[in-house]
Amino acid sequence: MALIECPECQRGVSDKAVACPYCGHPIAASDYPHGLAPSDLTAAVRAEKRASKEVARAEKRAAREAARAEKWAAREAARAEGGRGLGIGGFLAILLFLIVAGSLMLNSGDDPAAKQLAQTAIGRVGLGTGWDHVEVTTAKQNEYVLKLVYRGPPSDVFVVSQDTRKLALAVLSELTARGRHPSHEQTFLWVWAQRPAGTGETGAELVQIYGHMEYDYHTDQLEFKPWKP
Repeated sequence: MALIECPECQRGVSDKAVACPYCGHPIAASDYPHGLAPSDLTAAVRAEKRASKEVARAEKRAAREAARAEKWAAREAARAEGGRGLGIGGFLAILLFLIVAGSLMLNSGDDPAAKQLAQTAIGRVGLGTGWDHVEVTTAKQNEYVLKLVYRGPPSDVFVVSQDTRKLALAVLSELTARGRHPSHEQTFLWVWAQRPAGTGETGAELVQIYGHMEYDYHTDQLEFKPWKP
């Protein structure tokens, strides 16, 4: 028996426990493929929570920058109306506001053209053996994140590696076919593999993550990284 950290209260609990004896947070689902420890499932939940928090913090920072730039631009415009002229400071303020606002808009959602490109690549691959579906979770000009969802446990990690590689190669091929250069453009590409793993004691949906295929634009190579909670 080994001790793991409860994702809710951070106290040490047994990896055999179904729920934390201190706070009641679910530790595991009822079945674990390939002898995986219960901590694998809760680690996946923790990773999703951390990612959500990082996105929320980034959005708040961008919103604050946009608000400051807007105030600066408004102040300079008021000075110009008062007869003192816009001046170089006012021009730069408005320019900065437009840049920040534009960046905020671009980062707030997916690029329709990029999403269409990713969906075309997925369509060329089709559904493989044991696949339930493939989602495009992020699609921007130089950033693509796909999620391969299995119906049940894949036979081994090698199969997961080959499946995620097919999807990553399809996206890279679609980019190069359209005259893009993923390596030179520093394109970010991840293909995650997972499957549903039931629900916890509170009804929260759990997932089993197997790993992801990652494109390294420095070396122009793909590398599979198994999930390590």
